[in-house]
Amino acid sequence: MMKKIIKKVYNNNKILFLLEILSSLELIFLVFFHRIKINRFLFLTTGIIFLLIMIILIKRYRKKIEYLFLILIIPISLGHLLLMIPNYVPDEGAHIARVYSVASLNLFPKKDKKGYAIIKVPRDYENHSMLQVNNYEKLQQMLKKKTNYKDEVRTMANNAAGYSFVLYIIPSIGMNLGRILGVNFYVSSLLARLCNLIFFVTVGFFVLKRIPFGKLLMFVYLLTPMFIEQAVSCSADSFVNTIIILFISYILELKYKETKEKISLKQTIFLSLLIILISCCKIVYFPICAMIFLLKDKIDKKDKKIIFILMLTIVVSSVFAFLNYQLLNQYTVTNEHLIADKVNSKKQLSFVVKNPIFYTKTIIMTLINNQEFYIKTFMGELLGWLNIVGSYLATMILAILMVIAPFLEKAKNSLKTHEKIFTHLLTIILFNMVLGAMYLSWTRVGGLVIEGVQGRYFIPVLFLSGLALVKKNKYIEFKHTNIVYFFILFIINLNSLYTIFQFFQ
Repeated sequence: MMKKIIKKVYNNNKILFLLEILSSLELIFLVFFHRIKINRFLFLTTGIIFLLIMIILIKRYRKKIEYLFLILIIPISLGHLLLMIPNYVPDEGAHIARVYSVASLNLFPKKDKKGYAIIKVPRDYENHSMLQVNNYEKLQQMLKKKTNYKDEVRTMANNAAGYSFVLYIIPSIGMNLGRILGVNFYVSSLLARLCNLIFFVTVGFFVLKRIPFGKLLMFVYLLTPMFIEQAVSCSADSFVNTIIILFISYILELKYKETKEKISLKQTIFLSLLIILISCCKIVYFPICAMIFLLKDKIDKKDKKIIFILMLTIVVSSVFAFLNYQLLNQYTVTNEHLIADKVNSKKQLSFVVKNPIFYTKTIIMTLINNQEFYIKTFMGELLGWLNIVGSYLATMILAILMVIAPFLEKAKNSLKTHEKIFTHLLTIILFNMVLGAMYLSWTRVGGLVIEGVQGRYFIPVLFLSGLALVKKNKYIEFKHTNIVYFFILFIINLNSLYTIFQFFQ
């Protein structure tokens, strides 16, 4: 009887993945509640089961990179979900408040007389700030308290009020589920995170499965600690990064699909939906929609319906991008840095127009002075509020893995020379738009170095140039590339999770 059950489990991949999820959760909870010493036998048994399941799945899917991603991302993303205390992802407190407002159907927050957004949250959440709930012991105490969702107060964590409600629809599902169940607000925040996690993992899996080339690069990209931290949080960046990666992969899928057929009406509608969703994101990333020009040979110019839909999409998305920009800037935001440095966007823009050479020098100086910081905050050496410090060696290894990935892939397709040039130029434009936005909104007038920029802001951007490095049927032959990458990334992410745990214990 027992042999039949074991054989049935062994042959059923869905059950194995389910057991991986359950064993991952068990290990994390044992660590979180400091029960390893008490339940050593349970910890070791669960650990052995977890490793055996991973080995079986890796052996079974060693040639399918999308499944290797799934095997690795399950324990790592659950670790980030539960070990990173809510509010410790940058600005997550404000994003959680915005998720709650969207869940309450407060899609366009009103302003008071001074221009500050009016957003309400449960009193318990407002009274227990990030500085108070700063370790697992305090978090466990908070989780025991009941939250009265009817007792709401206005929060000062309103810096995310200007972001489009579209960016928070997915986590608001988890937040509403928590409210219906009547669980603690921190648990509701974790459920909101969980919804973003499911969306990220689902998109990541299908992107890796369907993108025609750049699979290995995408594999590394999705498994950097910083990408995972952003994805498994309530931050708007979770949706932004995920939807842009989906858009890039879908463009390439349509361009290099095996049949010579033109893009269908359904595909056009889905593509238009992605463009409109991107227009609801931060305006600095909107130019990435120009990638649609890569499909000029796949669009049937005689099909009036498709042409109409694409033209309408361009108009609607442009309007949405403009309106979202206006919405973002309609609220007053209090920040000590902005006040101290007397930041003024209008004066700064005037200064840039009058001094373009000086601004060019500013960009160069910024990149020279901050290049190491950008790498660290792009890869994930500095997590949380940049105070969870990981391994510099891991950062360098990740950078190397990312740089060489395009040259190790045996690709059947690649961009043409003029398309590569276009892609590199688009990357440069997006890169400079991020820098320019922070120069206008976060740097004192005439500043020599652009302030406030972090490497994570470039996550939706840099993948483009990596794609342009992939060459058709030209690659460096290396045995078991996927498996080598898998285990290196597994070790790096385990170390990252351990660093997070050490910070909060």
